[in-house]
This record gives sequence, structure tokens and C-alpha cells, in this order.
Amino acid sequence: MIGVLVLLPLLALAAAAVLAMVSVKRSTLQITADGVEYRNYPQATQTVPLARGGGFEETVAVGNFSGLRPATAVLVLTDGSRPAGTQHERTGRRRRCRRPQRARRRAPRPRLTRH
Repeated sequence: MIGVLVLLPLLALAAAAVLAMVSVKRSTLQITADGVEYRNYPQATQTVPLARGGGFEETVAVGNFSGLRPATAVLVLTDGSRPAGTQHERTGRRRRCRRPQRARRRAPRPRLTRH
């Protein structure tokens, strides 16, 4: 029983790590005569014309396993924006948030005083 309680979370973490590595390995970036072609797996390939591409900015790795994250960069357009990378940014539709929302701080309750 204890083996299941220990192995099950480890197997889930290993599966998530393998899926993350597959996603990174299948993502591509190429600079061609047409422009900058990039693919964030599993999304389709997108092309940004060279005239709109301003450059790349290095992303900062954060978190507990930041040392395991490969070096990445973000494409910045000439107007300072970034190309829409997620589905809801392209279509305008939002998906349900996967992360739990932070609890909002409540205003302090007034103290009752005796008169």
C-alpha cells in the first residue's frame, strides 16, 4: 500500500516531465526569407514577416526546477508587442483558467465597541 502511495505520484511526475520534453523538442523556430516561422507544439506553424520582427528577448527561468529548463527567448515585434501565442489570444475566446485564483483580501471587519 505504501509503495502505491509513493510510486503513483512519482509516475505522474515522470509522465508530466516526458510530456513537457516532447513539447519542447517538437517546438521549432526558423528564420527564412518569408519571415520568422515558429511552432509552439501542438499548435500550427505561424509566420511573422521579417519587417515586423524586432528581435528576441531572453526569458528568465523561474521556479523550483528552473535549472532544468532549456534556454528560451521571446519574439518581440517592432511595435514592442509579442505575437499572440495562445489560442484564446488569437481567437478572442478564453478558456477556463487552469490555475486556482488567489484568494482576495477581505476588508477588515469593524470592531464592535460597547457604549
